[in-house]
Amino acid sequence: MSFPTSLPERPFFNLDLRGFPDTRIRGRNVVEFGPTPYLNREMMKTGDYFRYKFRTGTVQEWYLVNADPSSGHPYHVHVNHFQVVAYNQYNGPVASFAPAYYDQQGFLCDQQLEDFDPLEAPEVIPVNLTYLGHETRDRGMAGYVPIGQWRDTIIVPPLASITIRFMADEYPGTCVIHCHFLNHEDVGMMMVTEIVRPWQSIRGAHVTSGGFYPGTCKFFDEWPDVRKNSPSGSL
Repeated sequence: MSFPTSLPERPFFNLDLRGFPDTRIRGRNVVEFGPTPYLNREMMKTGDYFRYKFRTGTVQEWYLVNADPSSGHPYHVHVNHFQVVAYNQYNGPVASFAPAYYDQQGFLCDQQLEDFDPLEAPEVIPVNLTYLGHETRDRGMAGYVPIGQWRDTIIVPPLASITIRFMADEYPGTCVIHCHFLNHEDVGMMMVTEIVRPWQSIRGAHVTSGGFYPGTCKFFDEWPDVRKNSPSGSL
């Protein structure tokens, strides 16, 4: 039996997307890990409660952020593998277990989450920024992925922001996203998105939680928060 001496060519949907023109990206989304078991500021509801919708054949740019100040979370997505494009400076909120979100100076955010109870959340707290600063990938922590690699799972360190890109190939339907710590997933740290055909609408997704955008702290924060003035996908 002879073995091949070279690797097969990558399929077109797994080509290098790092240099893909920004103007041709047709969807941007934020996936935010908060205090366990919150993902995008809610716990899993139903299998048709879609938090984001996107079309087949489009290149997507998503930002994976972790507001948890003390624990990394492994992001796992079904259907389409993604390419790691960048580790970014984290400018987002810091989660507490109230649950509530604070800015990095310790002041209460005005962008909160569905289960926020103002009676349980002080206006100011000391925040833990020990693990802030993953954009250079030199914190000596296990799990950093080389830029350009393709994955279906990646550790998002505490207080970190990672840019990924992928092409939504030919498969429409439900796409599940969850923390790959199964004890976190099993108590609700998961959500569903929907992939639709090119001619179908992407309206109607539950992107916010109680009107608040994941990844933000103040009402004037850009969303997605790590790219200013990003063009939105067509409807």
